[in-house]
Amino acid sequence: MIKTLTYARTFTVTFLSPVHISTEERLDEHDFVYENGQLVRFRVTPILEQMDDEQLSQFVENGLEAVMDWLRQTELWQRAKVYQSPVTRQPNWRSEPIRPFIADPLLRPYLPGTEIKGAIRTAVAWWLLRQKNLAALRQKLLQRLPQHQPSRRELVQAGQWLEQSLFGSDPNHDILRSLRVQDSTPVEPERLKVFLVIVAVRTNKGLQWLQSPRGGERRSRYTDDHRQAVANFCECLDGSVSGVKLTVVSDTFLSDGEIERGEVKLSVPEERWFIADYKMASWTQTQQNLLPLYEAQLNAYAYLAQQLQKKAVIGLALIYFEPEHNIPNASQLLQRTGGQMMLGFKCIVVPVPLKPTIWVRHLCWRVFQILSSPSPPTGKQNCQGCQALASWWGGIKNHLP
Repeated sequence: MIKTLTYARTFTVTFLSPVHISTEERLDEHDFVYENGQLVRFRVTPILEQMDDEQLSQFVENGLEAVMDWLRQTELWQRAKVYQSPVTRQPNWRSEPIRPFIADPLLRPYLPGTEIKGAIRTAVAWWLLRQKNLAALRQKLLQRLPQHQPSRRELVQAGQWLEQSLFGSDPNHDILRSLRVQDSTPVEPERLKVFLVIVAVRTNKGLQWLQSPRGGERRSRYTDDHRQAVANFCECLDGSVSGVKLTVVSDTFLSDGEIERGEVKLSVPEERWFIADYKMASWTQTQQNLLPLYEAQLNAYAYLAQQLQKKAVIGLALIYFEPEHNIPNASQLLQRTGGQMMLGFKCIVVPVPLKPTIWVRHLCWRVFQILSSPSPPTGKQNCQGCQALASWWGGIKNHLP
């Protein structure tokens, strides 16, 4: 019997405001052309492949604008274009590079599952805080901070304590451990837009705009004129984008059990083990014939966990990862994002019965008897393995001392 151990639900994402999810990468005039109030992004690799030495030198020195006339005369202007987006002004490339949206190798933006789970975690934390006595919680939090101005490290430690008081004392008891959010479906890159973002900071003069960030010994500078503020040009997805889907998976074994946190009772796992054996193979008749061997193997693991680690074992399973090599529609491959393998695997879970301790002990006693016997046990009738072993032994025994 094959049993599903996880439950998945797919949701459609609605963008209520422009969303940007950044990477460490920064783009500049070598990736963009500014023309008539529009920023046009290009794939650089196919352009570099067709440049001569002089054009390459101009490109390295001054960016795409230096070779724009040549670029317009080729098919690359359309073929290498990623998107174009209206902006209110041209970036100052020295201090205002473009921050790209995280994307897969085909430059298609997507929402990473980790970012969505972080948003879910923040929403759950806010809901949990509303269920608690905030005055008492604030008093406990202040007791963990020094009387003087706390350092960054002390603030981080206080934040960790607050998070643990809401979600669990360690990762094994985190109430969201059983929740896994997959990456969203990718979006075509031409749906991206560039938004100009400026930063407001509360200073001793009130709310001001960041004019230049601090660097080295240089302090940050602020201004009252938003036109002088330094800008972040960010690739975003906004409300014009639709059809983005993501899947949330809940693991029923990890979410089993209850623990009480303050006045709220939440579902979290207890200190128990579930033992699984992963197989990079297909669930075939041959594998089904081997099931008794796997049953003995996994129950032996459970016995050792109980005896040596003092852990309660709640279940056993074989988990088969079968490569998806026979996909009817090849376009499905292009829907995978950077967080997924291109071919992927189909997962099949085969539960294995958890035997009582006496069953394992009896099996061990039988093995001990066989190994301690002065002669091997009689094989089964017509056993091909026994016949092969007997033939091999008959051929070499006269050559042994």
